[in-house]
Order: sequence, then structure tokens, then C-alpha cells
Amino acid sequence: MQNFKQTLRTVICFLIVFSLLNAAIMEIYFNSERRDYQDKNDRAALAGTLDTLVVGASYAKRGIVPAEIDKVLGTSTYNLAHADMTMQARYEMLKIEIARNPVKLAFVEVSMDSLNLKPYDTTREGDLYTLARLESPIERQKYAFTAFAPINYGWLYYQLISRGFTDLKYWTQGDYISDSVSHNRGYAPFNEKKHYKAKLSPQHEYHTQIREQYRYAKNVKYLNKIIELCSKNDIELILIEVPMSEVSIARYANLQEVHDYFAQVASENSIGFLDFNLWKEKTAHLSDLKYHDATHMGDELAPIFTEQFANIVQKYLAGEDVSDLFYPDYDTLCSDRGYAPQQ
Repeated sequence: MQNFKQTLRTVICFLIVFSLLNAAIMEIYFNSERRDYQDKNDRAALAGTLDTLVVGASYAKRGIVPAEIDKVLGTSTYNLAHADMTMQARYEMLKIEIARNPVKLAFVEVSMDSLNLKPYDTTREGDLYTLARLESPIERQKYAFTAFAPINYGWLYYQLISRGFTDLKYWTQGDYISDSVSHNRGYAPFNEKKHYKAKLSPQHEYHTQIREQYRYAKNVKYLNKIIELCSKNDIELILIEVPMSEVSIARYANLQEVHDYFAQVASENSIGFLDFNLWKEKTAHLSDLKYHDATHMGDELAPIFTEQFANIVQKYLAGEDVSDLFYPDYDTLCSDRGYAPQQ
């Protein structure tokens, strides 16, 4: 009996020490600032000053520069987007910043993949990034229990420990906060300076692919929660599509389906929707050769686009009809630009 009690105490002590060690390693990752999505300190320092927010995935992260919006609109903007950001994450990050800032305007980037990511499966990486942006263990636990399925807990544990040990190594080397991390109010250009070299022209790529649209119920639910959150707080909400390269616009045969869905959501909820893939002046300002890849703008284009984006938003907010600045549909765009085969 005595041996059993001693063994039990040993096991309990081991589990306590093991748990504390794991928690310490994870906290090292959570408090690191080596990655472009780890911005807790930046956001905390700006608390109480932000009136405009941007959420979305990598299209928005790499394509919308808050400083350019502020120049045109006289706002104080933060880009909350990060790669693979789920609709749940967009809602949670908006909720956090709305609670501590006088937010009056919000942009939600929507694209062909915004509702298309399969919950608890293809959303894992994006939700892991979100965990690293939350401030307290309780917030992280709440988010983890709703964002990850039990089958993914092993994967999540491995990722947190692995990244924690990586950051521990950098901490011991005095490189815990990397100079490469951009603190441009959330905007982050690609570290690798390269230009997209399209092997095929838009004409050759015309309607060669279809990206299936599933619109998973969980993603739709959180889009509706975002709309409700902004309405409750008297925030002007505008859904936006950040423009892809011309090759991509020509390539995907069902972009009109994506556009029509979000246009209907906007109409039903009396909010704005601006699809910059359909922007008539896009090719005059944004060259495919200066895109980073087929869908993401390079760092030369992002400020140029954001300035033009802000100019159009300024007209929209002033009550002007900006519909003439956009093609009515993708068929018209592709026909006008010579991507569609001649009939």
C-alpha cells in the first residue's frame, strides 16, 4: 500500500512538472514576436486609438496598407488580417478590437476561399495563428475548444511545443524579437522580394479552373455574427474582394458565383460590397508582373492599390454612386479585356 501511494505521488508530481514545463514552452511561443501575425504588443499599444479595422486572409494581409488608407480618409487603421484567417478568427479579432477602440469603419475581405475552408480540417493553421494573437490563457483555451476538433488536439499540441522550442532557441541567442517582422499596423509585405512570372497569358488560362464553393455552415454563421457585431456597434461594414492577378481573374470560371453570393449578402443586410477584381482601372495601376504570385500583390503594388481603394471608399462613404468604376460582371470584364474567345 505504501509503495502504491509513493508511486501515485511520483506520477502526480511528474504530471505537474510536465504540465508546467509544457505551459512554459507554449508561453514562449505565444509571447514571441518573430512572425508577422504575432502583434499583441502592437495592438495593445494602439488600444483606444483605432477607428478603422481590416480583417481577412493573406490577400488582405499582403495587399492593404493602413498608412495609405489613413492618408486619404484621415482615419486610424489597423490591418488584423493574417494568412488562412478563418471567418471565426475574423469575428473574434474584430470583437476584441471593437471592445477597446472607437471603431467606426470595418472592411472584411471576402474571396472564393473565405467560406470554402473546411472547419476543423483546412482551417487548422489559420486558427493556430489566431491562438498566438490572443492575450490570456483563458482566451486561448476558449478559442481552442471551439476552433479545433478533438482529433486535432495532438496536432495542435505538437505545433505549440515545436514552435515554442524554436522560439526558445532564438531567445537564448538574443533574437527573440526579429527585425524582419513588419509593424506597419498589421500590413506585412512578403520578405522574399520576387515578382510573379506568369508562364501563360490570361487568354491561355481563360476558364481553365473551377474552385468549388461549399460555404460551410460554421463559416457562414461567423460571417453573420460579424455583420451583427458591426450593426450592434454602429460600425459601417464593407465587404471587399482584394484583386488577384489578371491571369487568376481569367482562370477561374466561377468567380461570378462568388461575387453574386456576397453581393446578395450585402444587399440583404444593407452593407457595402466592393469587388476590386471588377475594378475597371485595375490594369492601369496593377501589373501582373509586379504580383508576388498569381493571387497576392507584391510590396510595390500594395501601396498603389490601397491608395486607389481608399479613394473609391471615400466616394462611397460620401454617398456617391461608384458602380460605374466597376464592370457589371466577369463576362463583361473578360470580353472587354480580350480574355474570352471571340464568338
